[in-house]
Amino acid sequence: MGKYTGPVIGGVLLLMFGVNMWAQQKGAKNAARNTTKNTTKNTETTAGKTNKKVAYMPTVTLGNGDFSGGVLKVPMFDSLLKKGLHARDASGQQLRVISFNFNYFERNYYEDSAGDLHMMYDISKEFCQGDTISSNISGIIYDRAKWGDTVYFDQVLVTKDLPGQSKPDTFLGKTIKCALVK
Repeated sequence: MGKYTGPVIGGVLLLMFGVNMWAQQKGAKNAARNTTKNTTKNTETTAGKTNKKVAYMPTVTLGNGDFSGGVLKVPMFDSLLKKGLHARDASGQQLRVISFNFNYFERNYYEDSAGDLHMMYDISKEFCQGDTISSNISGIIYDRAKWGDTVYFDQVLVTKDLPGQSKPDTFLGKTIKCALVK
């Protein structure tokens, strides 16, 4: 009996794996058919042309200004970071920032055992509640920020508070990428 146990168990596992793969492929084909039907139905216009659907992503800015990414000098970055993140929709209405991920790539040079310098990045990632960075990061970021570093604000969750609505609408805002320069 022990002689056939291994091949039988192996055969049963392979059969289960095959059935599982078949079911996943069949489910993916059905989902693709349903998506195609719904997309074409919802995007037809009166002229018979189709428009591409675009996900709603509010614009997120650093500070009260219009900085939504690009190159930034270190002193300006420090002052804008203290003001926090702000978001607005396409019509200009202010949205409330609920949370975001703060990603800081600090450029450093390290020397290997042969004496050669290598540029490497030390990566810090912090989840922040609200529209400003957490106290863990704010205690050190203003002293450590230097030219050559890169900062990402991603997974920015914003909400639109409407009067009389029990559950406000929440959206992911656009990612901000800042490259710090002299």
